[in-house]
Amino acid sequence: MGKVRDPSIHLKLGHLLNKYPHASVDKIYKIARKRKIIGSINTVWNTLEYMEKNRIILNVEPLIKNFKNYENMHYILRTEDWEEFLEKFVFQLRDQIEVVLYMDAYGETFIYLKAHNKLPIPGNCEILESHVWTNFISILPHSVSAKDLEANLKTEPETESTLNDFTMDEDLAWNNEMWDTFYWLRVNYRMSHTDLGRLIGKAPQTAYRRRKFIDQFIHVDYPIFIGGSESYELLFFSFQTKYPSFFVDVLSKNTAISYVIQTEAGRTVCFINTTIPRIVNDAMSKYENMGTIQDLKKMQMTNRWDPILEDYTKGIIPERYFWMFKIGIKKRKKL
Repeated sequence: MGKVRDPSIHLKLGHLLNKYPHASVDKIYKIARKRKIIGSINTVWNTLEYMEKNRIILNVEPLIKNFKNYENMHYILRTEDWEEFLEKFVFQLRDQIEVVLYMDAYGETFIYLKAHNKLPIPGNCEILESHVWTNFISILPHSVSAKDLEANLKTEPETESTLNDFTMDEDLAWNNEMWDTFYWLRVNYRMSHTDLGRLIGKAPQTAYRRRKFIDQFIHVDYPIFIGGSESYELLFFSFQTKYPSFFVDVLSKNTAISYVIQTEAGRTVCFINTTIPRIVNDAMSKYENMGTIQDLKKMQMTNRWDPILEDYTKGIIPERYFWMFKIGIKKRKKL
């Protein structure tokens, strides 16, 4: 059981899955054995199941790139009536909303809302920030110790940088069938083509072709959380800076996945999953005092809503469709 619970092994397997997102467990095993990470396929199955069960690795959250007719954007909102906002706005426009993160403070709710294109924000919400994304970078962890991130947060940038625009010079030409397939890939990107075909009412071969088609338009990563996602707090930062690549480098020493986003207005957004929130907050304030960043806005997200979670709660999606590596039990019986 040593390797099954070893954080360094979890990190290496997580990176392999992100490098080869479609790879079968057999293929991951062959690569892991060649690199002398794990020498037994049973141990690979056991480890991946342990990682998934303990939320060390999560299902892919595929992100569609920007197109002429499709823009990724976010809103930061403030409202005094969260329940009304949820029922009369979020539920009504759920097909255009990817995720809502929120925190309560002093009788008000502060909301981060990630949407497809612009939304008609209700009048009882104050818009604090509204931006179209021009770039999105997921930063996988490269450490199993929070001390490495703490040390990296003491460094300073040397050169100015920019991030490449991820907007495509074409329309996103998806029909309803493609959107339906994408919905189930959001549930479980590793879902078998047999299950996917059954859910969309098509043959497994058709499900395979649709997934291959959709892959051209999306960004894919498996979130990694050394120690499990429940050990982390999610921090949101929005600021101006001439050094966005610096923060990509700094966050590579985190023990969980982080995200850096740039907007059309030149703002940089960081989502940082961390076990040391006070240290991270102090470091970002230090960068503002140094002039590395300007106009720093920050929140600590404590709650989440998304349409997939909502459908699971309502019993629309059976739990078995979420598991990526549960079939390892059956696989081991054949070995």
